[in-house]
Amino acid sequence: MASNINDSGINKDYPVAGQDNDSQGFRDNFNVIKDNFTAAKTEIETLQNTTAQGVSYTEDSQGNPVSNDFLGLTINGMNMQFNTEAHHPSAGTVNTSQNININNGPHQSVVVGADVTLNLTAWTTTNDKTNKVRIYVKTADTTRTITFSSNNGSGTIKTSTNWPTNNATASITPKDNAEDPDRVFVFEFFSFDQGATVWSDYIGQYD
Repeated sequence: MASNINDSGINKDYPVAGQDNDSQGFRDNFNVIKDNFTAAKTEIETLQNTTAQGVSYTEDSQGNPVSNDFLGLTINGMNMQFNTEAHHPSAGTVNTSQNININNGPHQSVVVGADVTLNLTAWTTTNDKTNKVRIYVKTADTTRTITFSSNNGSGTIKTSTNWPTNNATASITPKDNAEDPDRVFVFEFFSFDQGATVWSDYIGQYD
């Protein structure tokens, strides 16, 4: 948008040295300055309220941006190129049931060492918004049963027709042995009602 700041309305040569200067020249310059402050305030507030910017903007030690909270703004008409999505790996082998925090990103991986429940949590609480997460599961030793839940069991998980069982569980088996746990099982979940109903799909098994 074009700025309303008047960068040429001030007489930079006023007052003139060595002569009696009419006070009207001072008033004219101050009026332009005041109008420019008003215009700048309006334009800055517009930028604060409508542009992608963050309450949690952070930089690294070199001053480069690291993260920026877009404040939930809707972005329309954008052509995206060369973008990535965050991946959140589990910290070591998971031997007890744990939460899958949606806030950790759209791609999360888990290595399990026991039969566990993976509970999907931290769904958005904003109406008319959808969360989606893809979970990559491996086992390092033997066949394990994974049970998925939402909101500590208060949500309903609806599985697609290609889901490996008739409920929200899945058995995963390592490819060869404990020394070669390369097989990955991929599941995808999304919800547009804060996790009350979760639609799930079994993406497949990858060796």
